[in-house]
Amino acid sequence: MSGYPAQWESDVVLTDGRTVHIRPIRREDADGLYDLWSRLSEKSIYLRFFSPVPRPSERQLEMLATVDYVDRMALVAELGDELLGVARYDRRVNVVDAEVAFVVADAHQGRGIGTALLEHLAAAGRAAGVHRFVAETLPENRRMLGVFRDAGWKVESEFGQGVVAVSFPIEPTEESRAVSEAREQVAEVESVRRLLQPRSVAVISSGETGVIGRQVLRCVLAAGFAGPVYPVESSPAPGDRRPYMTILHVPERVDLAVVAVDPATLYPLVEDCARMGVGALMVVTEDLPAPSPADSPTRTGSVRELVGFARRNGMRLIGPGARGLLNTDPAVRLNATLDARVRHPGGVSLATQEGGVATQELRGDGEAGHRFHELGVRNWVALGSKADVSGNDLLSYWESDNETSAIALSLASFGNPRHFVRTVRRVARTKPVVAAYPEHGPDDTILLAQLGVIRVDNCDELIDAVMRVQGTGDERRSHLSSASDDPIAGRIAEYRSWRARPAGDSPLLDELDLSVVQDLATSFLDRNDEGGPLSPEQAMQVCRAIGVSTLKTRRVVTADEAVAVAADVGYPVAMKAASETLDYRDRTAWLHLDLRDDVAVREAFDALDESLGDEMGGALLQPMAASGVPTAVVARRDERFDAVLTLHGGTGGRHGTGPRVPHVLPLSDTEAIHLVEAAAPTVFGADATPPGADQALAEVLLRVAHVTAECPEVVELALDPLVLTPDGAQALDVKVRVASARSGPPPEVRHLA
Repeated sequence: MSGYPAQWESDVVLTDGRTVHIRPIRREDADGLYDLWSRLSEKSIYLRFFSPVPRPSERQLEMLATVDYVDRMALVAELGDELLGVARYDRRVNVVDAEVAFVVADAHQGRGIGTALLEHLAAAGRAAGVHRFVAETLPENRRMLGVFRDAGWKVESEFGQGVVAVSFPIEPTEESRAVSEAREQVAEVESVRRLLQPRSVAVISSGETGVIGRQVLRCVLAAGFAGPVYPVESSPAPGDRRPYMTILHVPERVDLAVVAVDPATLYPLVEDCARMGVGALMVVTEDLPAPSPADSPTRTGSVRELVGFARRNGMRLIGPGARGLLNTDPAVRLNATLDARVRHPGGVSLATQEGGVATQELRGDGEAGHRFHELGVRNWVALGSKADVSGNDLLSYWESDNETSAIALSLASFGNPRHFVRTVRRVARTKPVVAAYPEHGPDDTILLAQLGVIRVDNCDELIDAVMRVQGTGDERRSHLSSASDDPIAGRIAEYRSWRARPAGDSPLLDELDLSVVQDLATSFLDRNDEGGPLSPEQAMQVCRAIGVSTLKTRRVVTADEAVAVAADVGYPVAMKAASETLDYRDRTAWLHLDLRDDVAVREAFDALDESLGDEMGGALLQPMAASGVPTAVVARRDERFDAVLTLHGGTGGRHGTGPRVPHVLPLSDTEAIHLVEAAAPTVFGADATPPGADQALAEVLLRVAHVTAECPEVVELALDPLVLTPDGAQALDVKVRVASARSGPPPEVRHLA
């Protein structure tokens, strides 16, 4: 049996907003399987096994819990220590098909557990070489058939001998991705709804941190929260409202628990919240307790462990160090903050985080704080350390909230980059997003604008921008003559122009074989754990696999071989060092062009050998390219924006000082054309591009963007130079760097980071 594959463990938000933990089954889960079986109704057992099934024996349960994680794989969904469902596949002998089955406890059916298990099981199957799932089920098992169809795969079914045989390929499709994204959005909205629209609130206070909790409680009561409020404190201050001693004494299930206790008592209280089925936590406590050998597994002093425990028990968490949740909706009236001021209800929803550019001013009693609240605030969430619920979750919620007309962010970071890019690009199409965000790189403002985000530098600009995009600004700067005099006006105008353009589509590209790219990356990483650059020949192979034209390139290791290959290729030729660890643009001596005879070839080879020695790695020979307009296209992974493509102009390419235009990925067909058209005057200058070059370049950008999106192991892909000729675009040199993808399920599978 293969070792336990921990990378398939993840937390998932279900369609009702609560969370479950999905993980591979373990042999010790046999007892949990029996407990799950005992909670199945006779109907569920009949639909799963086609007949009544007697109580399974210990040996049968142990066999079900024992898999090899390759040909036989099973995943379980658990809440705390309870198994809610299990899904498994068994590969058929010597084929790429596997038989799939799943079952979910009756009390938890309809929450999306089966769909989540199936998505994750399909991802594990793909990694093990399974291409298709097959199953047999009874015609009346409409729920199981619905799960298969609702996942977005192309399901084929056939009825015969009283059963329905279904089969479907498990490779991701545009439809399956769209379905998964829509389901994820619904789940995020519901999970945030528990925080901002709770039906009941408990405020748990103790110790020195309890002072903050008592102030939050006073604000909740003063605002007239629409539901019941339960103060919980073992040692109340004199004159305080009579509290409950512990959350365990509260007479009903609590939607939102505000936890303001000293670090030493934090974990026991969170465990009590889990026992009571609390829906969500706002953790005011900042410092976590130091780990102790005597502590339980949930008490390690780690924020990650705290969040993991909350998620495994169905709870989302704001904080630690959270400072408030505000909802001015008259039907809710939630003010779980430290500020009892009455807010004028309005359409602005705000997320803040310690370290955000404008956070202190917006939260304070100064002019900026008063100005912002006068705007009309719908929601305000002070995220604290942003360990679980992030700005991405809030963006999805506010997108669905009809009363939110503008979104303001003052965050130190945007959380999961891939999720942020996908979410904010969608949200900004319908609602303006203004962000007071520290500029970490020279391209941040440009890249955010490409996502529809209006970036500002400080609190005053944040308020001004929010007022203007809502049409409530005083237009104090309307007399200024240009966007350079009024950069906020320029960014708002750019946003409106971006929003007016069609979003575009991800076009179907022919001559694209990503399996070649994946195989090359996997083979390299099997030999090099830390990753690195592919060989020049492999890099050219990647280029051809994604449908980008290259020149035939051959490696030589001696001067005599160079002369023979040059004669075979046909003069004139170009020669460069073959080592993948060197870049010939750093030293022009590593590149020799327009070699027209044997003597020139031999001299060039000897010059490279003398200059580089063993670092040379041989030489690469290729015919001289047709004349054209030089450019360079580089796609790289980015820690803030997930992936960024840069278009370089001039003969210096990516290492030169020529003009450059970045663009955040992924890239739609409309964005590719717009990028080329907007970049042409800057990148190409006075050079006249050949007819059709714009379209050819846009297609190259789309192909590079596609491989970057679909192959996370490719962390850098550079076409430098890429020459635009009358016959199209041709890459003369290609660099590809790979690295192991992040651990955990692949990006297309729903899971919490």
